[in-house]
Amino acid sequence: MMKLKNIGFAGMVLAVAAVSPAVMADDTIVLTQGPYSYYVGGEFTSLTGTPIDANYAASTKETINGQTYFQTFCVQTEVDFYPGVTYNYTMSLASVDNPDNRDVFPLSQGTAWLYSQFAQGILANYNYTDTATPTRNADADALQAAIWYLQGDQSYGNYVFGGSGNIFYDEAVTLLGANVNSNATYSFDYGVEVLNLTSTGGNSAQNQLVYLGSGGGSGNQDPVPDDGATLALLALSLAGLAVFARGSGAAQRAA
Repeated sequence: MMKLKNIGFAGMVLAVAAVSPAVMADDTIVLTQGPYSYYVGGEFTSLTGTPIDANYAASTKETINGQTYFQTFCVQTEVDFYPGVTYNYTMSLASVDNPDNRDVFPLSQGTAWLYSQFAQGILANYNYTDTATPTRNADADALQAAIWYLQGDQSYGNYVFGGSGNIFYDEAVTLLGANVNSNATYSFDYGVEVLNLTSTGGNSAQNQLVYLGSGGGSGNQDPVPDDGATLALLALSLAGLAVFARGSGAAQRAA
């Protein structure tokens, strides 16, 4: 949730205008509300020190003062962030420091699929042009609610219900069925991860979503993160074969 409410697009521009890539370290992020935000949730407008917006559609990112911002949604209802403040982040397939006191809250397949569709500008029934009814703000309301519901049945006042009957939740169920609440894994690679945010003092801030593209990822989507063990075993196997070949050749010559 955003800590300050309704700063509007003009306030968003003022909040981020002083931030430049030259002064933002890698793995840092600044979040603000933009013209498509609904109440205190997403869409949020985001700028990262290391650009991670390459796979976003034109409709889900924009350039302000030469800097490219992407649109995101939060995955918690009881944790805040301050717009315009620079936070550190790490990427993973889980949200940490959650409102229900669980240290790890896995990213659901439903959330991953919905946000991947949104980021690519192809989420059915989402009004990217903001010219029809319902407006893009109303769609942000419904999508944010669906994401919260898929991340532990969370909800928040002033938002529509995020479960059955929510247009975006129902789309995810239609595609994924019973897997909608299953953990996102490498085999269901939608290219989505969680940005786990912390302040410079190490305090937790509101975790957000990021789309890294199909086949992309920080490395945390690897089902067997063996730190090179597989390559080491392969090298040993090849070395063993070489020794065997030399021994076999020597035996033949001796014969």
